[in-house]
Order: sequence, then C-alpha cells, then structure tokens
Amino acid sequence: MPAPIDKIGLNAVVPKTDDVSSGAPKDSKFKEAMQSANKSEATQGTDLPPMKEINPVEQKQLQRDLRKRMETTASTDPQTLFGNDFSAARKQLDIATAKVDGIKNTQASGGVRDRLSAIEAQFQAASTKAETMPDTNNLRDLLSLQGEMYKMGQNIEILSKVVDSATSGVKSTLQMQV
Repeated sequence: MPAPIDKIGLNAVVPKTDDVSSGAPKDSKFKEAMQSANKSEATQGTDLPPMKEINPVEQKQLQRDLRKRMETTASTDPQTLFGNDFSAARKQLDIATAKVDGIKNTQASGGVRDRLSAIEAQFQAASTKAETMPDTNNLRDLLSLQGEMYKMGQNIEILSKVVDSATSGVKSTLQMQV
C-alpha cells in the first residue's frame, strides 16, 4: 500500500518535469522520486505504534499497586515482589517471538523484528536490574522497576496485536483470492 501523499510529499509521487513539452521527467529526478517512493513503501509496513510510556495517571496506579504488593508480601525484595510478573512477561515474550518467527522474513517485517529485539533487551535490562537490586526499602528503585515491567508488558501486548492483525489480514487476503 503506497504511503499517503501528505507523508512523502507531492514531488515524491509526481516528479517535476523539466521538459514541459514532452511531459517526460528527467532521469535523475525520476530516479530520485522512485527511490523515495520505494523507501516510503518499505517503511510503511514497519510503522508500529510507539513504545509505551507511562502517563501520570498510570504512575499513581503503579504506586498504589506497589504499596499493596509490599503490604501483602511484607517484603521489599524485588524477586518476591515481581517474580510472577517476570514469569508472565517471559511467557508473553515467548509467545510473541513464536508469532514473529512465523511471519515471512521480508523487508516490511524487519520493523516488527526490530521491535521484538527492543522488547527483549528491555526484558533483559529489567531482569538484570531486579537481580542486582538489593533488598532495601528504596521505594524509588522499586517503583522504577515496576514501571519498567508495566511498559514492557504493554509493549509486548502492542506487538502481539500488530502481528495478529498482520497475519489475519494476510489470511483474509488469501481466502479472497481462492
């Protein structure tokens, strides 16, 4: 699907012609326009929603959730507080990885694979942070870790929805062609 004109500009879609009488574009400008259009089409498939960030309302909810967790477990150990969250995130990440691996490796799927790699790195950073964080009463670090876990879970969910939408679109297209 070609990119909308407002994203790539009119000159990329309809190159200027120097020879008005023949209406034929000059080779160099035509090549530039074609390259620009091809780049836009290649990146069009990789336009993913931005990585999730935490807004102030979600921040307040995370603070309340952390307080409840600490009261329930009577602990400030990150492994105790977030161990189940890490397990659930790992399972979701494995499912998302399987879905992405099922996608044909094309230039358009590169963005999805890059996003999966970014989420995987986010998971590794959070798990390393949890392992190295001492069992202290440093609420700021615990809240930071909880925020990272929340963002990671949301990013995995977004990626899964994008992959599901892409695969269901391909399936419905194939069914219509049969």
